[in-house]
Amino acid sequence: MEDAVVIPMDDANIHYVGRWDQSDPLAPWCAWQGSSLRVNFQGQGLLLDIDVGSSTEWFRVILNGDQSKTHKLTVTPGRKWIPLATGLPAGTHHLELVKETYAGGNVALHGLRVRGLGLTTPPTPLPRRIEFYGDSNLAGYSLEHEENLGHNKYVGVHFGFSGVLARRMQAECHNISASGETLGGMIQRFDRMQWYGEIPQWDFHRFTPEVVAQRQNPNMSCVHFPWVFESWHGCETDQAGFADVLASHLEQELGWTPLPSDVLNGLAVDGNVANGSFEGTAPFGGYAWRYRSDPRTERILDSPQAKDGTAFLRMWNGGTTHQPIPATNGDLVEVELWMRGQGSATLAVDFRDQEMYTAPMHSVDTIVNLQPQWTRVTLQVPAPSGTPRRIFHTRLTLTADAASGCDVDAVRTRIR
Repeated sequence: MEDAVVIPMDDANIHYVGRWDQSDPLAPWCAWQGSSLRVNFQGQGLLLDIDVGSSTEWFRVILNGDQSKTHKLTVTPGRKWIPLATGLPAGTHHLELVKETYAGGNVALHGLRVRGLGLTTPPTPLPRRIEFYGDSNLAGYSLEHEENLGHNKYVGVHFGFSGVLARRMQAECHNISASGETLGGMIQRFDRMQWYGEIPQWDFHRFTPEVVAQRQNPNMSCVHFPWVFESWHGCETDQAGFADVLASHLEQELGWTPLPSDVLNGLAVDGNVANGSFEGTAPFGGYAWRYRSDPRTERILDSPQAKDGTAFLRMWNGGTTHQPIPATNGDLVEVELWMRGQGSATLAVDFRDQEMYTAPMHSVDTIVNLQPQWTRVTLQVPAPSGTPRRIFHTRLTLTADAASGCDVDAVRTRIR
C-alpha cells in the first residue's frame, strides 16, 4: 500500500482498554475478552498487524461510534495483516476494536497502517471505570444465539451486559470471566493477565475500578437478576435486560445516570412483556420472543398491515412464540393482544418454579377463533396460591393451530 502510514503500537495516540501487557511496547498482548483499542485517524482505511496465536478469535469493529453498523472479524491462527476499515470517505474517523472471544491464547499486535495522513489526537478516556468478574454468561457464551449454541462465532461481550452497561454508564471496563468459573476459582484469578497462568499479574494501579474498588469493601451491594429466560445462557436481549437491572441499581447506589440502551431489553418490566409490538430487534436479530429460528414464525415489517407501529408477528400451522414474565403465587395475570387470521390459535399461560427442565406447575389454554380483521383478545388467569412450591415466573405462549394462520400485535400483560 504505497500511500499507507505505518504506525507502531507504542504510538501515544493509541488508547488501550483492558488488561494489556506492554512490557514489549511494540508488541502489546492481551488475553481477556472485552480488551480493546481505540484510535482516531485521518484517512480512507486502517489495517492491523495481528497474531492471535494458535486459536481462531473473533473481534468487533465499531466505526465512528455507530453501534448499529458494527461488524465482526474472524481471525484465524498466525500472524497477518487484516483490514479494519476500507473505502471510507476522506476525513477523520474513530475506530474501536473489541476482542469478543477468549479462545485460550494471547493476542499480540504489531502495527497499524493508515491509508491517509495517519493517527490524530488520541480518544478521550471515558470518565468511569468498572471491573467485571463472572462465569459463562458474562463471558458471552451463546450471546448471539437463543438456543445455547456454544460455537465461538456465537460468543461475544460487546453486546453482552458488561459492554452494554459500560456504554450506558460511560465507563471503561475490564471483563474477567470464563465458562464454569466460580467465586472460589475467581479468588485465585482475579488479578491475572490471563486465565491459564499466574504470571504476569495485573497491576491495579493501572486501572482502579469504581465498582467496587476492593473485595470486602464495606460499600459493596448486591442486586439479583430475574432468571426467567429458559434454561439457556442469556442471549443479547436477555443480557441487555441484565444491564438495565444493574444500571438502575448503580443509579440508586452511586447516583450515576445511565444513557439509553443500544440493545433491546428482552426482560419483562413491571409485569409487561418486552417488545410486545415487535418493533425492536437486537443486533443478532432476536426480538425478545423465543424462538426466531422457528420456520413457521416470522417477524413482519409492514407498517400499513401492522396494528401498532411498523411490525407484527406471523405464525402458521403450529408456529409458536413465547416469553417468560416474573410472577408469584396468588398473582392475577392479565393479557391483552390483537390477533387476526384464519382458523384458530391457542393462548397458553403457565406457571413455573425456578427449577430447570421441569413441567409447569399449572397451565391454562385458551382457544381463539380467528377473524380476518384485527380483533382485541383479553384473558385473565390466576396463579395457584395453595401450592407449597413457589412460583417464580409465568410464561405466555402463542401458537397458530394446525392448518391455521395467525398475525399477532400489540401484546400487553399486567401482573396484579
